[in-house]
Amino acid sequence: MSLHVLSWAYSRSVGGPMSKIVLLALANEADAFGLVPRSRTLIGRLVVVTELSRADVLAALERLQDAGAIIEEPRGFQLKFGEAP
Repeated sequence: MSLHVLSWAYSRSVGGPMSKIVLLALANEADAFGLVPRSRTLIGRLVVVTELSRADVLAALERLQDAGAIIEEPRGFQLKFGEAP
């Protein structure tokens, strides 16, 4: 977890509370460069941490991508940390 990435996530407007809580959970998992490594358990951890359904987490991830807050890459989710909202 990087406090800079987490601070960025708190300040980012993403269009709704479900997207925001998923972004915060991702930021908590991210390294100092905003990368959340792909793993078999990531979605399950997001479900547990956010207390959202799997479908809601997946929908929030789509909305975050559409909003330009994250990019899904082969190695994981890259938070657009350091870019203006």
